[in-house]
Amino acid sequence: MKETVSVLITCYNYGRFLSQCLQSVIAQSRPPDEIILVDDGSTDQTAEVARGFPQVRYVWQKNGGYAASSNRALRESSGDIVCHLDADDYWLPGKLERVLTILENKPYLGGVMHDTVHVDAADQPIPSMPSPAPRWPEVFNLENTLGGGFFYRLPQLKGYMFGNPTTITVRRRTISDLFPLPEGPAFAVDCVLLCGAFREGVYHLPEVLAAYRHHGANLWADDPAAELQIVRAWRHILGHPGIRNVITKRHADLWEANILEHVAYVASRTGEDKLAGVWAALHVPLIALRYGLICNWKHLALPVMCLLPIKRTSKRERLSVATTT
Repeated sequence: MKETVSVLITCYNYGRFLSQCLQSVIAQSRPPDEIILVDDGSTDQTAEVARGFPQVRYVWQKNGGYAASSNRALRESSGDIVCHLDADDYWLPGKLERVLTILENKPYLGGVMHDTVHVDAADQPIPSMPSPAPRWPEVFNLENTLGGGFFYRLPQLKGYMFGNPTTITVRRRTISDLFPLPEGPAFAVDCVLLCGAFREGVYHLPEVLAAYRHHGANLWADDPAAELQIVRAWRHILGHPGIRNVITKRHADLWEANILEHVAYVASRTGEDKLAGVWAALHVPLIALRYGLICNWKHLALPVMCLLPIKRTSKRERLSVATTT
């Protein structure tokens, strides 16, 4: 039986980008079976833009944040295959056909991700953004991505940094047990989709099939607020039986070290929760040594960096990601 496809889009005050986003989905050479747009209480022109696309199922809800709107989008959808798309991004022609061809030919896989072009608010390419990594494997899974999430890599820990998670297309069976997501503070939903699909393997398609937009409200690079979103998502994932029961204790402990490193990094950048940052930073090398791994020298400096009165990230910068959907 042919698998059905749902595209899930959540939007909060991204009406200025929404038309391009929706048009890019509708114009695909292989259209999806349904397009779900959840408006998370927008106060801009989002509803007006959505009315111009009768092919899209528009759902409004009171503002609850990224996790809440993602929960609603998945609940409203019915597809066997779920495509994640942010309202300020868009697909390139042929994206869906290429991705679905992979999934049809590899029914055992949990999902597919691909490369992106990075653009600014005016849709102009950003050449300074990182290009696709040449060492990516063909298939990502929980084990081979473990080492990729560390800011300061442990020299003896193998692992790949996965690509842009916002491109992820997953089979519903791989993520349904991880939902609903905890609602409240900003949450890296795409990481949950990715890690759920990792259990069955995620194929990396080395082609640029979408545009990832950077603008004033969503600048994530080197932003502590964005790291906190990842920490919240990883804690949810690592604490879930559906993940915890399929990884080894070593894997779980090193993943916890990864989370603690992010916590310490945020404290060192913001000057907030200093003691919690120091505690987290001290535990990273202890966990590494437990498994015979050499710690990166920067981890030894992290406890000190959490306490030093250095120039911190401004509150405005910290909130730029935390307040967006």
